[in-house]
Amino acid sequence: MLDSNTNNHPKVYFAFLGANSDQVDQIRLLKNNPFGFEDLPNRGDKDYKNVIMQGNLSVNAV
Repeated sequence: MLDSNTNNHPKVYFAFLGANSDQVDQIRLLKNNPFGFEDLPNRGDKDYKNVIMQGNLSVNAV
């Protein structure tokens, strides 16, 4: 994101909507765990299924 190429201005979205240039939430919790990402500015088509990620965490006693 920080480079000397002034012709390269990629869109970057963050979980913290205040950091997004359009001030719009691009990430949404879909169900109990998966997160959906919208890939277009201003929530695009608002389907939040352009990328879906889910994590499973567990605690193991040592």
